[in-house]
Amino acid sequence: MDELKKLHPKRLESGTLDNTLRELRSVGLIRKVGDNFQRNLPDIPATEDGFRDYMSKKFMRYTPYQKLRKLSNQNISVVEVVSTLKDIFRGTSYAEKTWSTYAKHLIGWFDFANLDIKDRFIDIEKVRIVDGHLKPYFIPNRSPKTDISVFCNLKDQSKPENYSKIYNPLYDLKSIGLIEYMDKTIYLTKKGKLIQSKLETKEFEEMIAIEAMKTEKIEQATKYFLKHPTCSRREFREALSSTLLNNRKTEESIRAAIYALYAWAKFIYDHLDESKLDSVSN
Repeated sequence: MDELKKLHPKRLESGTLDNTLRELRSVGLIRKVGDNFQRNLPDIPATEDGFRDYMSKKFMRYTPYQKLRKLSNQNISVVEVVSTLKDIFRGTSYAEKTWSTYAKHLIGWFDFANLDIKDRFIDIEKVRIVDGHLKPYFIPNRSPKTDISVFCNLKDQSKPENYSKIYNPLYDLKSIGLIEYMDKTIYLTKKGKLIQSKLETKEFEEMIAIEAMKTEKIEQATKYFLKHPTCSRREFREALSSTLLNNRKTEESIRAAIYALYAWAKFIYDHLDESKLDSVSN
């Protein structure tokens, strides 16, 4: 456990890490041997894409998925997911709020696994995803200029010597869906490889802007900026702080978040025309 805590870039608390390990054991990906944890299925790539493919195949055998998939109506509400779960798990007694929460989490997992019914769900506040990542709370740490500069110099399966120094841009790039990292090794995602291949073309910045726009808070910031393209950072902050930064407590963290969101909103405004913005915005 201590070794795993040291390997994780955010140094997770023991309780959080223990819960994650328990979930990985429950889906059959790892096992505990004595005091150590081992991969149970070494043929499954230890990457985000490998995990998503594995979970997709597992969910296809999952009774709630099979029953929801057979519903005759095109759109599926949270209420219908709850009803389906109650029917399957008869005799299980939970409060209505617990059922609803579980249903929403299940929808999120179906979305992550890219299952064929993921677009049929309605009546739920959509959490925008990035290459399968649910990102309702993601706020970029750095400006697009800084993040893109780091991205341009990354190579697949590389171990940057300055990993700790560039961790904040790496976090942004991962959250946008361009990279993954594990044990200080960088892996380009399929989308990341595609975008890197467009380096020094007009499409390069456009594609990064499109992926960034798929994250909830950057999207909200950009929508405001599109209506107020000449706004100052102060006006930007006054308009958005209460909705986008309610989890930021210190003045320093609020200023940093506003700077990054403003920079990303302007970057997207500068690089995407109206038709492209419409294609990635609700």
